[in-house]
Amino acid sequence: MREIVPASRGYEEGLEGGRKVAGNWRPSRLTKPEKWRAATIEAANICGAGKRDLNEILADLGRWKREDLLNFATDLHGRKLAAFPDLKVFPELAGMDQYEDEYPRGYAAGAGIDIREVYLERHHMEMYLLALGGGRLASKNCSECYIPNTPHGPLLGLGRDDIMSWYTDDPFGVSWPNPVQRSQPIAAPPESNPDFGICLATGGGALFEFEEDRGEVLFPAPVLSLVQNYCTTTAEAVEMLSRYNDYWGPCNCVVGDAEGNGALIEKSKYQYALRSGKNEVLTSTYGGCDDEQMRRLCDTDNPLFKYYERRVSVMRAILAEGEAQGGIDGEVFWRAMLNHDEEGAGCQHRETMPPGVELFTHVAYYYLPAEKRTLRRAIARDKGRVLYPCEVPTVEIRA
Repeated sequence: MREIVPASRGYEEGLEGGRKVAGNWRPSRLTKPEKWRAATIEAANICGAGKRDLNEILADLGRWKREDLLNFATDLHGRKLAAFPDLKVFPELAGMDQYEDEYPRGYAAGAGIDIREVYLERHHMEMYLLALGGGRLASKNCSECYIPNTPHGPLLGLGRDDIMSWYTDDPFGVSWPNPVQRSQPIAAPPESNPDFGICLATGGGALFEFEEDRGEVLFPAPVLSLVQNYCTTTAEAVEMLSRYNDYWGPCNCVVGDAEGNGALIEKSKYQYALRSGKNEVLTSTYGGCDDEQMRRLCDTDNPLFKYYERRVSVMRAILAEGEAQGGIDGEVFWRAMLNHDEEGAGCQHRETMPPGVELFTHVAYYYLPAEKRTLRRAIARDKGRVLYPCEVPTVEIRA
């Protein structure tokens, strides 16, 4: 039985974190109303825009000031704390209501800033999605892949389709005609980090146009982080994700462990489909799903869904070919995520983007353990810093 350790010391940990940035703290770019508007213009239908009229969304974002966002973040924080569910069903949340309330207080005190700024930093993405109209909660329209057998052990891969306006004021002012690969030096995980053995990645799923929306669901804790903190096997992760079904997604998700057990989950807001495999390559991408029951919730004639079907089939074909020719390694994964198939490219450029497809930029990277260790130790966290003992390719971004 897993040991449930109640969350504690929220104020103390917040105070410590705040003191580290005292005098140097600056608001995140992603909390600025002007960045929200720029991102929405760049990708008009991404992450739920379209649940409301685009002109109406842009008008609201143009009126909102930072003070409006700070006040809404404070209100949302209070509503989240009031939404903690039954600990008999979700024992992993023990002590988290106090922790989630105390940490922002400590951080604000340590940094010497308005506590509303802390709330906004923590809730800005959910607020942005609510501003777009809600419905889809996924904020990343990406591809994900679990490869249980490579020359270096299991591989977790993610092809990222993202909004460049978040990161720069001139998102398409630079063009790289060829992929660029960067490597991070191998860092030993901290001794205090438990030797867990799972990896997990999510990306955007289908639009699920025909699923009836039951209203806003508030949840005060990050489900995927809870899974990584408490689960040691794919089976445990699947059990926990199933139990927390109403509080994560929609998205496509892959989970894998060091023993070669994997799972692919296709998730709408309220339903999910599960495919498990042993020593099986599992990959998916945004815009659609395979399970027949889940497909019934979708407009499969939507251009994005058709694009998904072609795109995922090309990715899987490249991975299968690599496996048949001696095995999949990082280079095979790289080719699968960055293919330029005319009808369903893994890496799509703005000038070749077909109508109805929201793929606007692409950054792909993968995590590869440096030696035969569990993924949880190979991809370690140390006091908020992520240590990547692996290669991190950064790829094509063109105007």
